[in-house]
Amino acid sequence: MGTFRTDLVVDDTVLLELNTSPQLEPSDAAQTLNALRATGLQVGLVLNLGPRPGIRRLIATGRQCRGPHDNNHDAIPRGSAADARSSA
Repeated sequence: MGTFRTDLVVDDTVLLELNTSPQLEPSDAAQTLNALRATGLQVGLVLNLGPRPGIRRLIATGRQCRGPHDNNHDAIPRGSAADARSSA
């Protein structure tokens, strides 16, 4: 199993992924949903700060959602299984 670090977690509640590509791509949402599954957080935002700025909100639902006071964002194993669904 590998590890990863998120770009930013706000108040142990919202995962932020920062991007500087020309525009938001479907792979950006997929990466954030995978990070939500791995962390157990429910809400993620993808912020594109490139030439075409944009924001995409993603919501994960499932059994492994974390509470607001759970810690340990430093090294989180990849691949935990939670169902996820996105909305823009």
